[in-house]
Amino acid sequence: MKISELDESSKFFDNRDDDQSCSHEWLSCEEAASILRVTANALRIMVYRGHVRAFKIRNRLRFRKSDCLALFKQKGA
Repeated sequence: MKISELDESSKFFDNRDDDQSCSHEWLSCEEAASILRVTANALRIMVYRGHVRAFKIRNRLRFRKSDCLALFKQKGA
């Protein structure tokens, strides 16, 4: 599916990663929240506000482990 084919409601997630063959380690919302030491709901709010990069994979929010670890280090926690 191409970005131009997405409906208006899913344009927020224009960074869809449909290539499942890449070597990234993906985390669920709960796993990423535990790394960042926030609640899952707080993480979803951070995604909505553009503070955290998230990907929609099969209608689920997924996070790259490397992105979460970098953000954790950046926070200085």
